Amino acid sequence: MNQLKPVFTRKADCRDCYKCVRECPVKAIKIEDNSAGIVDELCIHCGRCVEVCPVGAKKVRNDVPAVRQQIDLGKKVMLSIAPSWRAEFKNLHISQLIAALRQLGFSQISETAIGAQMVSQAVAELIDHSDQQLFLSTACPTVVDLICKYYPDYVRHLTPVVSPLMAHARYLRSTAGENISVAFAGPCIAKKVESERYQETIAGALTFENLHEWLVDAGIDPYKVPVDNGLTFFPHPACEGGLYPIDGGMISGIRARLKKQNVEFMCFSGIDAITSAMRELDQLPAGRQIFVELLACGGGCVNGPVMKRREATIIKRDSIFSHVDQAFHPGDQIGSLDISAKFSTSPVQIRRHPENVVRAALQRVGKTGSRDELNCGSCGYDSCRDFAEALLDGKAMENMCVSYMRKLASKKANALIKAMPAGVVIADAGLRIIECNRRFASIFGSDMEMVFDASPGMEGAQLSKIVPFHKVFRNVLVTGEDWVDHDIAYRDHQLNISVFSIEKGQVIGAVIQDIRVPHVRRDQVVKRVEEVIRLNLETVQKIAYLLGENASETELRLNNVLEAFGSEPEEINGISENYE
Repeated sequence: MNQLKPVFTRKADCRDCYKCVRECPVKAIKIEDNSAGIVDELCIHCGRCVEVCPVGAKKVRNDVPAVRQQIDLGKKVMLSIAPSWRAEFKNLHISQLIAALRQLGFSQISETAIGAQMVSQAVAELIDHSDQQLFLSTACPTVVDLICKYYPDYVRHLTPVVSPLMAHARYLRSTAGENISVAFAGPCIAKKVESERYQETIAGALTFENLHEWLVDAGIDPYKVPVDNGLTFFPHPACEGGLYPIDGGMISGIRARLKKQNVEFMCFSGIDAITSAMRELDQLPAGRQIFVELLACGGGCVNGPVMKRREATIIKRDSIFSHVDQAFHPGDQIGSLDISAKFSTSPVQIRRHPENVVRAALQRVGKTGSRDELNCGSCGYDSCRDFAEALLDGKAMENMCVSYMRKLASKKANALIKAMPAGVVIADAGLRIIECNRRFASIFGSDMEMVFDASPGMEGAQLSKIVPFHKVFRNVLVTGEDWVDHDIAYRDHQLNISVFSIEKGQVIGAVIQDIRVPHVRRDQVVKRVEEVIRLNLETVQKIAYLLGENASETELRLNNVLEAFGSEPEEINGISENYE
């Protein structure tokens, strides 16, 4: 667990569900010691793993201590707050927000949307003075990482302009002095990566959740702060830059400033939509200029991974549209301020292994032919072959495959059942045998032994035609109450029987031994059942996590059997039953 990284895993909470593997758009997850860690060099910090983790094992670094330290040291720290604050702090007056945040120690509160307007102006000027045909937006740092790492051929099409946060930070330092620090607050995890790259400018990147927690710790309720109509953002409120948090918002700002009339605009939000577009980007017809706005979060930043308020996108969009001054103010100019950027490729090397090597990896998880490749996706990968590639890359473990673990559990159980000196049988709700050992068949005569030899396990055989006391099995199925450690006389045998429910009303099991046979001793049965618990429970639990079942019930049933065979036999109501 590396808490210095923007996103990290709390290993103690990670529960083998592989949901983060399944949902990660670039498969930047490595399973090691049954814990899902993040491979930082592959990660684009979209935050999807944080959103989908069912137990909250994926954590986002908290930059509040770093920001507070600078404030406590007397540093002048300004807060650049993302325009999506209107969707996060719903119905909160601007002055209430500013006053509450200044109580935390920030010298001034300013909208990142001012930086967004600067970016719109710079991109509009770039398009107006360029013959380049394709322009890809760089407002979203996750998108920039995605293209630099996974689509390096398109880096040359990125607009050479910094993000709104960096433009805003440079603007604030040019306005208030180079000695200030700028902190950011918003719904974006990738901004933490920016704060690492530009530590001399950015004091830290806070999530809205961090901000809420900080306010609570300080005993400040923004909604209870008096409204002051004279209090506003520094140095002035933003206008149409406030539309950047919704898809198409950037395009609105660029269009308002663009002189050319024949430029085509497109917008794609969400990693899946972006990757789909990138795959066919080279098929766009030549001859016209196209600007493509790309946002990692579906619907825009209002659906960022660390937005605490979870409302429908339509409600969030309304919060933005209703409270943003959409008018274009020509006076918002960047002048001589440099907000240019250079982007270099850092391509991820995707290694493809030879077919024979992939086939060998598939065989490690019991997939010897194409029919074994279920492509069920339970491991988190789209296909068994992708999983095999991940195994070879050291990003996956064999026990991630459910079908492999099920087969392994079945083999272990079958081997243990076969080795037990007592008769063991497992049956379904229709009293059809699922599995039994040879000792069970031998108890009921040589004919049954012959049947077993012809069909080991006797799967599908009707229990009622083999066992004369089958009503006991039916009763346990119906009531769910185990019938444990009873003696029954059957022909020339004295049987000790325990019938127990494995899955209530669905699967039933029994352990039967002839206590007159010298070499079959009670302590041997106890030893074998202990082996079942010790060797098989871990595998059963593993499958239970993957399939959403309850492994503790299995443990309970096995322990019931163990306890029963560890105690002295008793007669039913003081009467020994006889079956001839």
